[in-house]
Amino acid sequence: MSGAKGAREDTQERLTLDQVANYWRYGYLVVPHVLPTDLCDEIIQHALEFETARQGVFDPVTQPHLVDPWFRRILGYPPIISIIADILGERPDGLQTLFYFGRPAPYGFILHQDNYCVEAGDADFLSSWIALTDVTPGNGCLKVYPGTHTKGVLPVRRLGPGEVNEQFPNMTDSPQFDERIEPIDLPMVKGDLVVLHGNVLHCSNANRTNSFRYAHLNTYLRPGTPFRPGNTARRRSEPLDT
Repeated sequence: MSGAKGAREDTQERLTLDQVANYWRYGYLVVPHVLPTDLCDEIIQHALEFETARQGVFDPVTQPHLVDPWFRRILGYPPIISIIADILGERPDGLQTLFYFGRPAPYGFILHQDNYCVEAGDADFLSSWIALTDVTPGNGCLKVYPGTHTKGVLPVRRLGPGEVNEQFPNMTDSPQFDERIEPIDLPMVKGDLVVLHGNVLHCSNANRTNSFRYAHLNTYLRPGTPFRPGNTARRRSEPLDT
């Protein structure tokens, strides 16, 4: 797949025009070394202080920045905001955060489009997925279907009882698409970030190791864009500090 090489670029203070073009062409862009390793470690340590984690429950934490205000620092982290602003052409609003412990399991996150739930404009909503440890196909790296963002939000079928992932019981719909489209794995180094178009199809590989695969997700919105808050996610658009 030609998009695999073209979608990973060297990092710098601002995205190049080619990087922005690659994002819109493939529906994703990997930017290396956005977060320093000590900040990655600090994010993990804060997440381990959540009550669920202290009780030994390592399901994803929805909206950690609303539970612990410290996480708002990551939502508004200037290097990330600069990347998102270069893609959108304007400073974004923050929308939602998620922390993934990525515990060992025989399955990964199911195939989905983020915008299926958010219902924002096709060019107005995106996500930044941060690798807080090195990620590989063996420990649960993302799998993306380049170019599928151009298809809009796809029709879905309802999953059967045996198909629903126990970590994500609310994810019960599977998008229907041309299965001839080849997915690619996105191995990343600790501190790398991938920006995902809201409509690009993606999932994650199973973590078949004995270690956790930590990751953090921020989502962003073009200011003034309508969206679906969601009963569970409780999304809310908010300007980020300058």
